[in-house]
Amino acid sequence: MVLGALWFAISCNHARATVGTDRMKEDIVITAHRGGAGYGAENSLSCIHRSLEAGVKSIEIDVQLSKDGHIIVCHDNKVDRTTNGKGKVSDMTLAQLRALRIVTESGETLNEPLPLLSEVLEAIDGKAHLLLEIKRYKDTASELQNAVVAELERYNAAAWTTVQSFSDVTLSEIHALDPALHLEKLAFCKVLGLPLLFDGGFRIYSPERYAHIESINFFYGGISQRFVEKLHSQGKRVRVWTLNSPDKRPNLSVDGIITDYPDLMMEHYGTK
Repeated sequence: MVLGALWFAISCNHARATVGTDRMKEDIVITAHRGGAGYGAENSLSCIHRSLEAGVKSIEIDVQLSKDGHIIVCHDNKVDRTTNGKGKVSDMTLAQLRALRIVTESGETLNEPLPLLSEVLEAIDGKAHLLLEIKRYKDTASELQNAVVAELERYNAAAWTTVQSFSDVTLSEIHALDPALHLEKLAFCKVLGLPLLFDGGFRIYSPERYAHIESINFFYGGISQRFVEKLHSQGKRVRVWTLNSPDKRPNLSVDGIITDYPDLMMEHYGTK
């Protein structure tokens, strides 16, 4: 862990020295991170509705699996940080999870439960693209992948949903379940001078290894223009995350920005 963090600190500085908008694409897609977490409680239905009302064209959420097999929208594997409860999502039933109330970053308790993926799919219903991140913790059940694919099929949402994950295993499992689903790979950075991606571990990058992946999504300071161009030449897209200030924009020809402040970024890039 310490070695990995050291490598990350050394390697992920590609874009910081060249800030500007010269290379930014005109058709860049702005994605509301965790539903648009800068404007409300992350991954909440109220936040997602606000993003939809603002005209956001892409919304990102995170999902976990409850003890009794329901797909819950929550970033952490524990509810401690974002609700008035404590414990692991995977150790709690749907009834226990729905009895909790979402807590904002400032400590305000809302009269709002953790959403189900089904509720998010009903709210979006093709009005925006959904970027769905499957979290992969040590105790994550493999049934989560099956449940997500089944839920997307049930709501006819596959055409307007993309699944992303840091986990190569998760992405491969999803691809095996439904080869037509759109998939994107999350990574912290491309290691300078080596064909390696750092996603919490080190992965050798090759187009063949990630043939089923449409986009690779990097921390905004962890990718160079040269590698962006290489990925584009291989038919892949690139998004950067989590960019919350136009002043920190990297001078890269990326295809998308994932941000807590979609209104601000849409206005800045003229996509609003």
